[in-house]
Amino acid sequence: MPGAWRESGNGQWQWTSGFWNVSAQAEVQYLPPPPPPVEVAPPPQPSPDQVYSPGSWVYRDTHYVWRPGFWYAFRPGWVYIPAHYSWTPYGYIFVDGYWDYPLRQRGVLFTPVYFSSGVYVRPGFVYSPRYVVYDDALYGALFVRPGGGYYFGDYFEARYTSMGYRSWFSISVGFGARDPYPYRYDPLFAYYRRSNGPAWAVQVNNVYVERARFPDQRPPRTLVQQNIVVTTSRTTRRSSTTTPTSTT
Repeated sequence: MPGAWRESGNGQWQWTSGFWNVSAQAEVQYLPPPPPPVEVAPPPQPSPDQVYSPGSWVYRDTHYVWRPGFWYAFRPGWVYIPAHYSWTPYGYIFVDGYWDYPLRQRGVLFTPVYFSSGVYVRPGFVYSPRYVVYDDALYGALFVRPGGGYYFGDYFEARYTSMGYRSWFSISVGFGARDPYPYRYDPLFAYYRRSNGPAWAVQVNNVYVERARFPDQRPPRTLVQQNIVVTTSRTTRRSSTTTPTSTT
């Protein structure tokens, strides 16, 4: 079910994110806000190849019933998206758990582009995307805003934290006002941590810490800044391969 813009009054528009729905389901059921999740410690891990999926509330007739979490077998090349709720202006949509692709197999992510009104109102204006974001670049600059999905870029300043932005590995500490169902688990980070090991997770955490502390370590915001980074990197590589070493 694709997302859509909805006029909210006073000339303002509000975006509602899309969600996956069972194709055989003829109608979408809008539900009241689910209760906060039940804080239950997961049972012991059955084996090292098992990954835990958190529990969720399920609506039955006239009320919510808690469905406990469970361990599932890790499947390389497949990301398990646990059951969750998607907010809409008409109510909440229950999306049951399903398997999805890792980031690299999901398609091409083009870089965001901003045009002023003086550009896109020109007759015959056409823009063709040329620049893409490689999935490896996402790991060190991926954020989540509950109720809004994933965000890529420079959201490292403290003011973004106050607006609800959290790194994809620390999103359990906050949730948005419109979404009473807190994020306690990120399926993408759980998948890559299991694929790459604990050392990878520590390395990613260190990247976020450094970028939060030192602005010069943050990813470029514009194409001009990105080209400077690329040019500098190429110059450094050429220097390291052509500079002779002296001996005494």
